[in-house]
Amino acid sequence: MTVEIVAKRLQGVFCNEETDPVADAQDLFTDIVINLPMVLDAAAGTDYTYASFKAPWRFRVIEAVICPGAALTAADATANTYTLAKADGAGGAATTVASVVTDVAGGSWVADTFKSMTMSATDANRLVADGQIVTLKKTHLSTGTVTPASTLSLRVRKY
Repeated sequence: MTVEIVAKRLQGVFCNEETDPVADAQDLFTDIVINLPMVLDAAAGTDYTYASFKAPWRFRVIEAVICPGAALTAADATANTYTLAKADGAGGAATTVASVVTDVAGGSWVADTFKSMTMSATDANRLVADGQIVTLKKTHLSTGTVTPASTLSLRVRKY
C-alpha cells in the first residue's frame, strides 16, 4: 500500500481547523508536537529563560498550551508574562510568537489543565525559519509569582 493510498483513506479521519479532508490528511503527516519543560521557579522575583532550541526546519506554530503541574493564582500586582519568541540566533531582536500573562484577566492556572497562550495575530510572527532560536522566557512585575513545574506543548506544522 502506498503512502498516497493511506493518505486518501485517512482523509476526514484526522480533524483539525481545516474543512478540506485533503488538508486534514496532510496535517496528519506534517503536524508535530514539541514539549518544553518548565521547571519549578520558586525564585518568583527573577526573570527566567525556561527553554530554548534551534529550529531544525521551517515551521509554523499552530498552538501553544501550558499544562501546569500545580495551581498558580493570578494576581495583577505580581503578574508574570511568559513569552514564546523567535530570534535569528545571532543576537538580533526577538519576535513574539505567543504569550500569556498571569494577571486576573488572564486567569489562574489549574493543575493538569491546559492554559492556552495567545498567539500573535500576525501570521509572519508564527513562522519560524530553519536555524532560528525559539525561546520561552518569563518576566515579572514586583515580586512575581512562583511558577509551578509545567510543560509547554507546541503544535507546529512543517512548511
